[in-house]
Amino acid sequence: MFNFGRLPILVETETGTYHFRILNIELAEKYEEDRAHVVISILSPGSNIKLPDNLKRRALLSLQFHDFNDPKLDGREVRNEEGKLIDTLHCFTAKEAQEVVDCIQEWRDKVSVFIIHCEAGISRSAGIGAAIAKILGGDDTPFFKQYVPNSLVYNSILACYYRDSIYEEQLKDYSYTYKRRNELITERIRRPIKFTGDSNGRFGMG
Repeated sequence: MFNFGRLPILVETETGTYHFRILNIELAEKYEEDRAHVVISILSPGSNIKLPDNLKRRALLSLQFHDFNDPKLDGREVRNEEGKLIDTLHCFTAKEAQEVVDCIQEWRDKVSVFIIHCEAGISRSAGIGAAIAKILGGDDTPFFKQYVPNSLVYNSILACYYRDSIYEEQLKDYSYTYKRRNELITERIRRPIKFTGDSNGRFGMG
């Protein structure tokens, strides 16, 4: 399992600083937080997790859905070579998006720490984290730089909160996250390098 989630993401807003922890399932089962916080737990259907007891946890929102970007896959049956039903796919839907929005609305003024985990700590949790950061009035860019946010999750939450057609259109673009990440990488590559020299004539890049 990848060991993501050690570094927090700090999101500055007009009302203060919010702290986000994006964790995988292994880290979530061990993670301790000494500040008032909300946990959003994401698992694939049928999976389980034992979160540590924490008196500082103000709310726990538990969601179960598969990590897919295409909403048309929702409800599709997965069968083995013999035709036996193995699983039924459940994608992130408007119902889950509303649950996330309701959670944000209830706790945004009461806590400054959001702990969000999924199984790998890369896509689903980052999609929710990025959407929450944007709703709170902060910059969601760090989530796209450090992780690969699930675009269906991200756009569904924003479409639910803002009721804006732009996010409805982005829901149709399953490669949205990758395009966003590529733009950030391209911007970083094109950024001019500043050379600095010291008293001995040695140069470095700043």
